[in-house]
Amino acid sequence: MKKVLNAKSVYDKLLFLIVFLMPFSDKLNLIDLGFIHIFAYRIAILCILLFLLVKRDIKLTYFIQAKYLSVFILFLILFASFSLLFVESKELAFKQLFYLFSGALSFVVFYTLLKKAEKPLLVFSKAWFFSFVIIAFFGILEILTNAHFISGYTNHLASYDFIRPSFNAPLVSYTNPNDFSIYLGVSIVVFMYNYLENKSAISVISMLVAYFLLYNTLSRFGLISVYLVLICLFFLASYRNNWIWLKSNYKSMLAFSLATVFILFYIVYSNPIGKPIEKDGKVEIVQVPLTMQGLEFLFSTSSIPQDSTGSTAVRKNLIINGLSFAWLSKGLGIGAGQFEYKMKNNQGKLFTNNISNPHNFVIEIFSQYGIIGLFLLIAFFVVILSKMFMIFKRKKRLAITNEFILLSTLIIVYVFTSNSASSYIPHTLNWVILTLIIFVFNEVKTVQISNNV
Repeated sequence: MKKVLNAKSVYDKLLFLIVFLMPFSDKLNLIDLGFIHIFAYRIAILCILLFLLVKRDIKLTYFIQAKYLSVFILFLILFASFSLLFVESKELAFKQLFYLFSGALSFVVFYTLLKKAEKPLLVFSKAWFFSFVIIAFFGILEILTNAHFISGYTNHLASYDFIRPSFNAPLVSYTNPNDFSIYLGVSIVVFMYNYLENKSAISVISMLVAYFLLYNTLSRFGLISVYLVLICLFFLASYRNNWIWLKSNYKSMLAFSLATVFILFYIVYSNPIGKPIEKDGKVEIVQVPLTMQGLEFLFSTSSIPQDSTGSTAVRKNLIINGLSFAWLSKGLGIGAGQFEYKMKNNQGKLFTNNISNPHNFVIEIFSQYGIIGLFLLIAFFVVILSKMFMIFKRKKRLAITNEFILLSTLIIVYVFTSNSASSYIPHTLNWVILTLIIFVFNEVKTVQISNNV
């Protein structure tokens, strides 16, 4: 901490400030304009932008280096501005245009500071840790007390006539637990990178705390992304070390795996499992048979009151509705903010339990910004992944730097968790992750070029 705050570079301190402020969103809301909120983070971004403009630190060459992301954001802003001429709800279009401008400013400021800072990734990870401590405190408090800050989400919970498990999921300063899971997934990746760099025990503890909070959000996409991150880390780190650890420990691992499987099967087969169900107004414990039907019954929720349409079905219907909107617009896009408008006005093809946001970033872009927006988003990741593969193919083990691992795991988290948020365009975290991805990608390319020289 002292090393970061005493850094000679003012850019390190500014980077530390905005990374620290970023997760708190409306919990540090300074100006409320009704349908638009001005957070402390957004004010800090604007002030730093003015500072960078005065200092003439914003270089065109930076954003040429990040051209894939620059073009994507620029297209979204231009299309959103143009869509004001024909959309049904100009208020929602203007609101999304504001979020896009906010995201663009985040991109410009973050990328410039990352380029100007002396030790950008060190400062980023340190600032992330200190804000995480506060976030984790409130998250654990939510789990222990089942209480939340009053927000639109708590008002949504109050509309139900029964208490569901999701009532106890933490969200802290985010819109809902799914959005919080995105932050936690990125936190695990950042702490993992910090551990690879410094072998710090506090990084391991932070990862465990983040995973505990993530598990309690009940986010399937968040959990899947973290499990894939761990698998990716294991294979990349093992390959980099020539599989030395695996070669020397494979017998122990095999013995442990066989013993674990044997114990699990013995416990299951020797101890009957009972599950409570409601029957004739009473609770009855039914033994679960060791069959496929029994397995299906074990994981069923037939005895728990459910909504008329489950979460998975709602997400599927939202995807179908989004595709139908894109089809009706002939692939050109229905305009900024119009997915929400059409769903709120019952123009969706399928029922979604009054859920009006797409819950899928790909559908959010495709339905509103058309085939061009979708192409630019996919091209961003295809170009990065293809160049990473070329670097790996050429350099083999030498290509697997800590930054290469960070980039790989960030992409995994982003691809999965971007389908978790209700609407990803308004989220500051979306643009921060994309900026970090393109910055680390350029760092990986620079290191490989210097190694070739």
